[in-house]
Amino acid sequence: MYSYILLPNAYAELINSWEWYEKKQIGLGDRFREEVGHTIQYILDHPYYFQLKHKNYREATTRIFPFLLVYVINEDKNLVLITAIFIVAETHYKKGKRHFPLFNIKSGLVNL
Repeated sequence: MYSYILLPNAYAELINSWEWYEKKQIGLGDRFREEVGHTIQYILDHPYYFQLKHKNYREATTRIFPFLLVYVINEDKNLVLITAIFIVAETHYKKGKRHFPLFNIKSGLVNL
């Protein structure tokens, strides 16, 4: 069984996003936190499910909220290190339509 560590930057983004969602609607931040928790649990249960994206880093997306969790696996310690939590989409309004372009994120990675 794997355990996990959230690096400080990932934890800060989690808190900042929770606060933002709570300001939008009471309870929405808690739903966001719950969704991230479900994604982390899925990673712990199936750490190799998500493809390698950059060196040893894997990326998992949440189902409801547009967020990406970047992580590495340390097999020797049965540890998942969550290095970053990013918002991967931004709502744009163009001619009354909403679309969600993906961002290309290459920074904030940590080597084990």
